[in-house]
Amino acid sequence: MKSLLLCALLFFCVLRVSAIAPITGDTLICNGLTGMAYDVTPGGTWSSLNPSVLSIGSSTGLMTGVSVGTTIITYTVGASYVIRPISVYPFAPTVTGPSSVCPGDTIILSNTVVGGTWTSVHTSIAEVAMSGGLTLDSAQIVGVSSGTDTIIYTHPYGCPAIKVITVGGPPLTSSLTPPSICSGELFSYVPTSGVGGVTFNWVRPYIPGISLPAGAGTGNPTEVLINDSYVPIAVDYTYTMTGGGCTNTQVVTVIVKPNPVLSSPLTATICDSTIFNYTPTSFTPGTIFSWNRAAVIGIMNPMASGAGNPNEHLYNSSAWQIPVNYVYVMTNDGCLSTQTVTVTVNPTPFLTSSLALPDMCDTVGVNYIPTSNTPVFSVAWMRPAVSGIVPANSFGSDAIHDAILDTTTGVIQVIYYLRLSAYGCINSFVQAVTVNVMPCAVEAGVPAVEKPEISVLPNPTAGKVLVSVPLGEYTCRIVNTLGQTVVTHRETGPAFSLDLSAEPAGLYMLNISSDKTTTVFKVMKE
Repeated sequence: MKSLLLCALLFFCVLRVSAIAPITGDTLICNGLTGMAYDVTPGGTWSSLNPSVLSIGSSTGLMTGVSVGTTIITYTVGASYVIRPISVYPFAPTVTGPSSVCPGDTIILSNTVVGGTWTSVHTSIAEVAMSGGLTLDSAQIVGVSSGTDTIIYTHPYGCPAIKVITVGGPPLTSSLTPPSICSGELFSYVPTSGVGGVTFNWVRPYIPGISLPAGAGTGNPTEVLINDSYVPIAVDYTYTMTGGGCTNTQVVTVIVKPNPVLSSPLTATICDSTIFNYTPTSFTPGTIFSWNRAAVIGIMNPMASGAGNPNEHLYNSSAWQIPVNYVYVMTNDGCLSTQTVTVTVNPTPFLTSSLALPDMCDTVGVNYIPTSNTPVFSVAWMRPAVSGIVPANSFGSDAIHDAILDTTTGVIQVIYYLRLSAYGCINSFVQAVTVNVMPCAVEAGVPAVEKPEISVLPNPTAGKVLVSVPLGEYTCRIVNTLGQTVVTHRETGPAFSLDLSAEPAGLYMLNISSDKTTTVFKVMKE
């Protein structure tokens, strides 16, 4: 034991002569804090003579002050060891005095333990002007510039006490970066300070993208901030705190996030039974899109909902254009908005007029006025070639006025194929209209009893024929038995002549058409 005490007085020793190096590291530990002990000799273990004063990690050498006092640490390698005394010192008592000072003013800080030293961490903010006292240690602290400084009072035994002071006006203790808000939300911020009797004044400049003019006020702004842009915007409130004769300025910044909106079109048009394919987009990156669609009268689809692109067939069972609304909800970083995308579903047109016409004579031609289920529509039609019918084929649009001739002695069925379209949508199904045509054209030399007001003379003819008709405009077309048109004239009644002199002898069909009817005569050229 005497040898241990002697070694302790010498601060280290090596017993049982060996190659163990002396202990290095901290010799003074503040109570409750840590320090390190080191030894370059490997393979040893650490221990403390009095763990109630100082604990030490057996393999790490990490020391922790447990209570004020002195003890001995030991580093043991095999049968050899070295020791070192360690002192655990108390902290200096709490520093008392004001926590703030105006620039150029002085405050007094004190500690009940005499003999310590005062230092300033940031001398550009505060300086220690004078220290010392009879019954306690005090210091004059002079404010230099606005900011926060740490004043350290070092205990005579080495352990410090600290005090944080603010130079300038009272600081904000409420957060300088409050939680972000979404566009259109109320910004509510209650400023607080650690100093009593403080007044809070704020100003806010005009910021592009925020739909408010510049503003100012006291305390809580409580104002609605609207972000008209597509990106988050930082809004700064400059607060001026006044208290204790000092002022301090700090900036509170709130982020106003945009409510995402659709940048893709809000309207579309499709045909019945086709896919509504819509890819929603937004100028705000990362936006998530969801939608819902209510049931609509005339649309066969039940109500539905989903995300992103609907990509669904829409079925219009009516004869009208029907708007279908998709209500989109856009979310981005906790903010959301709704917009409606309207798609107009056009109907499929189909014939409501009869598809089977009454039997008719070829002298009057085929006249068919189509009607549709839709109030607006158009028709494209064609007649394929049929043996015995001249001309061989024909086509047109809308109403059918087709001057044809049955060159046989029997009845021939003629089929017209019609395709309807409405509002830019074409019915994919072709509808057929049939009519039985009988050879009723006026024979050579026989009066046209079907149309007594029209006459063609002479018939047979050596070349020219005189046509008598009611007043009006007519299109005359002479067709040979091969279905070839050999003469075409646009004439005006009540009479006009047609010339077949250049044509060979034979049977010809004369088609006389007005805007209402078509009459066909058989004319014999001698």
